[in-house]
Amino acid sequence: MLPGYWFTDIVVATVWSGIFMMITSLYGIAAIIILSYILGPMFLLLTYFGAAAAFDAFGGLLALLAYKPATLASIGSLITTVVGYYAVGSVIVSDISRYGKKAMDGGKAWTAHIMLFNTTLVLVGAFSIMLTGTENIALAMLQIGMGYSALAFLFLTQMDTNDNNLWVSSLAWVNAVGGRLTRRHWTAIMGAIGTMWAALVAAGFGPSMQVLFDFGGYLGKLIPQMSTIMIADFFIFRPYVLGLKDPLKRYKFGPGTKYSLINIAGVISWILSSILAFYAEALKTTPAVMGLVSGFILYLIIATVCHKAGVKYEIGEWTEKLTGV
Repeated sequence: MLPGYWFTDIVVATVWSGIFMMITSLYGIAAIIILSYILGPMFLLLTYFGAAAAFDAFGGLLALLAYKPATLASIGSLITTVVGYYAVGSVIVSDISRYGKKAMDGGKAWTAHIMLFNTTLVLVGAFSIMLTGTENIALAMLQIGMGYSALAFLFLTQMDTNDNNLWVSSLAWVNAVGGRLTRRHWTAIMGAIGTMWAALVAAGFGPSMQVLFDFGGYLGKLIPQMSTIMIADFFIFRPYVLGLKDPLKRYKFGPGTKYSLINIAGVISWILSSILAFYAEALKTTPAVMGLVSGFILYLIIATVCHKAGVKYEIGEWTEKLTGV
């Protein structure tokens, strides 16, 4: 975008966009909510208008039907990559949904996001590649003469999407590690690491999406089983092994609540299912599916055996602060 300017160099742009990402996340959920209400609708409208303009300017339906990729990827690798990115959201959404007024609020919000908003945005990105030859939606807008709209799109993307991801990730680190580091500390740490990593990737690979595709493949082999381990714990292990039939009593939240730092049964089942996922293709199985199924089964076996044998499978302790983290 806008070649010839120092601030549009891909490495420089990666750094300043990373700084934008960190600003509202450092302030916290209140800043993110306000920005989401203001910028969210603008972001969606600009995305749809850009897609419609590209559709009209680059050949429409006939061009989409005639599109052929330069190289083909296997259906297994595509499923693993897509599941990997979605699984990250499903795993960390519980860190933010516990702040909802009702138990179902997080599930409803995530369902609406996945089934409606995110699906349409993914389709917009796909159509952008197929029609304009670039995965950069902002660049596609620039190619069809939308000018400042392209810059607005880039700005809104950083200020109203990635800040949410960073904020939720900081909660996950606080919950996982505990100690003296607060959510703001982890926001700064993860934001700086993410920005530096992205800048290095940009310097080495330029605008190529291959590195993101490869990264998604690793996520698809490592993350999905985390979600099924959580599902197995909440829907099977706690009600039928521990006898906690009431869903509201299976987990406790709130200031002063004490949590175990490490669930050894969960960690072991995640490691084993991850190993199976990496070798899944040799077994003629999709890695993401292998991880999902094996993580679910292994956790139930390990946790149940430990419980019945009187073996302690949760270690460490962390107390929730008044701020909820």
